[in-house]
Amino acid sequence: MPVGHGSNEGGEREFSNSHAGPSHPPGKAKCLATVRTDYAPGDQCYVLHLAQTPGESVVAAALSTRTVKLFCTDASGLRFTGDLKAHTHSITGMVSAAHSPAALYTASGDGVVRAWDLRAGAVAQEFRAGCRGEALSVAVGPTLVAAGVADNLALWDARSGRQMAHWGDTHAQDVTAVQLHPDAPAALVSGSEDGLLAVFDLSAGLDEDESFQAALNIDNAVAATGWYGQGGTKLWCTTGTETLHLWEWQAACNEEGGGGQGSLADVADARAQLSALTPDFEGGVSYLVGCSYDAASGTLGLLGGSLEGGLGIYPVVDSDAVAPLRAPLSVLAGGHADIVRCALPLGGGRVVTGGEDARVCLWDLTQNGADSSQGAGSVGPAAPPAPGRGSKHAPQHTRRTSPY
Repeated sequence: MPVGHGSNEGGEREFSNSHAGPSHPPGKAKCLATVRTDYAPGDQCYVLHLAQTPGESVVAAALSTRTVKLFCTDASGLRFTGDLKAHTHSITGMVSAAHSPAALYTASGDGVVRAWDLRAGAVAQEFRAGCRGEALSVAVGPTLVAAGVADNLALWDARSGRQMAHWGDTHAQDVTAVQLHPDAPAALVSGSEDGLLAVFDLSAGLDEDESFQAALNIDNAVAATGWYGQGGTKLWCTTGTETLHLWEWQAACNEEGGGGQGSLADVADARAQLSALTPDFEGGVSYLVGCSYDAASGTLGLLGGSLEGGLGIYPVVDSDAVAPLRAPLSVLAGGHADIVRCALPLGGGRVVTGGEDARVCLWDLTQNGADSSQGAGSVGPAAPPAPGRGSKHAPQHTRRTSPY
């Protein structure tokens, strides 16, 4: 499940903390390692997206400098292994593919989606849409690559790279999120700045009108979306104004339901609720990073962060439509000094995060990290600490962009 702007396509990784429970206070995760991705003190650099390849144990970090840095995870933490000069414009999305252990896919403002062979460190395929515009989101299945290109959806054959469909009628504004169902690849969902989540069934072919099943009206610019629940029967969505929305997407597609069915919760005041649950965050929770689903426990986790770099993982109870957010399972503090852009669960209680401080941090949710700010090791392409960036502010845009 995607978290923020990075994902392991088709995978379900946990954010569960074995020490946290209904009657226990949240644990403070231990920061195992911190890596700087900028080489010079004055070189402003954001970590925008994270992804992990399933077979090679490689963590990829997409930077605002249009570069992807690669790390191996081992007992010592994060080990820098190389980088990719990915695109000529900003990297807008990045995913791995469960069916291809060494493959990584990136989307960019240059309008191109690229598949990378990490063993060779080179581009394996390029996917170009039959329209002009930025490629803003990407999803990968066993046979299909899908991307949002401006206000269009483009579909390619994953093997040959041939474009199979180009849809331009569903959305009126930029398509900022796209997901293929991990267990039923014929199910596709797209999200747009026009405030709609569109659900498609590709099993009958790739005609836009025939494939369209339902439009879920979020009434807010979609920032990110993903599947959750047993069998992936539900959808979560976060927006540019930091709201959270939950749906039973199959109920929404039921023609006999008369339309408008399936909404589970709309949390317009998510930041206020999370701030009340995390009094230790100075200034409260100012933004949402995304969600992740733990299939083992059946728990959907919402990630919310502070301007000082703190991050909380909050369980979501969708059966409570009025107040679905609960006290944090874990708090990640002491690793970042600025806004956290993305987070990625690696399994085994470990999480990697990236932020606007140019840092990638590796966390262990099963260990108490009271001294994590002092105990994290610095490895890889380290550099002196960057100077302060002055006053911080809560994100106000529908998409958080690079500093350039």
